[in-house]
Amino acid sequence: MNNYVTLQVPIDNETKEAVEKLYQSFGTNFSEVVKILAEKSLELKNIPFSINREKKVKFFGALSKYANPELIALEKNALEEGIAEDYEKQNFN
Repeated sequence: MNNYVTLQVPIDNETKEAVEKLYQSFGTNFSEVVKILAEKSLELKNIPFSINREKKVKFFGALSKYANPELIALEKNALEEGIAEDYEKQNFN
């Protein structure tokens, strides 16, 4: 029995083609790199690379209709800051 699933990720065609070309130059492909990322993340229990906090993803707003309006100001960057703090505590040497 096959224990694999197919992962679909929206990405623009130009980026996909460029990254495929890059990974081919390393002797691999996009799918393999995604598998390596997943395995390394599980091994480290973290994201195995640095995230530029200036370009962080904005999670705020996705569930805002369920939020307590009195706590929004406190919660606004809590997830991003928590992830960044946890990452900065890790030693990846």
